[in-house]
Amino acid sequence: MKLAVLQPYEVVIWGEDKLKPLHRITVSAMSEDEAKTDALKQFWAMPQFLNMTDRGPVVKRVEVLSDVHLNPARKQQTLFEDLADLCIGHSMDDVQGATINLLLTAVQRRAANQADAERRWDELLGRGKQALVRRYRGDTDIRDKAAETEIGKRLFTS
Repeated sequence: MKLAVLQPYEVVIWGEDKLKPLHRITVSAMSEDEAKTDALKQFWAMPQFLNMTDRGPVVKRVEVLSDVHLNPARKQQTLFEDLADLCIGHSMDDVQGATINLLLTAVQRRAANQADAERRWDELLGRGKQALVRRYRGDTDIRDKAAETEIGKRLFTS
């Protein structure tokens, strides 16, 4: 018999829009079913739904992802989408400044000393430049074009 262990799950709640989820939440649960139930309870308990007179948004699908299913690229994409949502309404200069500060802090915390930090920074900027060149050439990685377009629209229309 498999022992039930409390583990993290990412639960994505989808509505009518197939490109943008209604809500994304991380819960700790013993099973995927428990994670789904808990996430839906938290979703409907959100302040914007408490005193609604109509039904609220239509939930079409609930996707439960455990750490086993979340590969590094998926985790990074999810984090990027969350950060992009936080940037809405801010100028591009502010977004770029905050992003540089975030990168500096991440590199500094992982580095043992200044030389190590500089090596990590150079590697990070080199990888970033390669990704930028690939995007301009049109031979990018396997990212979902629809998702990139949606994120871009949200950032640039604010």
